[in-house]
Amino acid sequence: LPRLMEFKQYAGITLIMSPFEGAALMLELLDLLLSEQKAVPQNSHVNLMISEIENELGNTFNDRHSISYLANRLRVSREHLSRVFKIKNGQSLSTFRRKQRLDKAMNLLLRSNLSCKEIAIYCNFGSYCSFYRAFIKEFKQSPEQFRQNQT
Repeated sequence: LPRLMEFKQYAGITLIMSPFEGAALMLELLDLLLSEQKAVPQNSHVNLMISEIENELGNTFNDRHSISYLANRLRVSREHLSRVFKIKNGQSLSTFRRKQRLDKAMNLLLRSNLSCKEIAIYCNFGSYCSFYRAFIKEFKQSPEQFRQNQT
């Protein structure tokens, strides 16, 4: 996958490569496609469920929806929901949710004059302390340092 992702930046451009490089790239792509197909059966129910979860989390990023809430709404067990989401997205629901809130916080730091504490509350971190720790863990600098370095 890392090698395939390198080519994303060349979308729409014709690249010249040796037959060996082309074959290696095709084998990597086929391996990726086959491994995903084995991991989760390709049925409309699973795809619909993942799409519902992503829509729900995208539209209400700052609400505190629990995995249980989403599972009840979709009429599946928490375990099934978590397992399918992780297989399809490569990360747990809680990790996805945390990154989503941190990305929103980062955008607010860049584009607003809200204080870091206000951003922590808006992005539903519970406390400034938990926001601060999560931000440092993800971006390797404090929210204040990030804002200062970007201006």
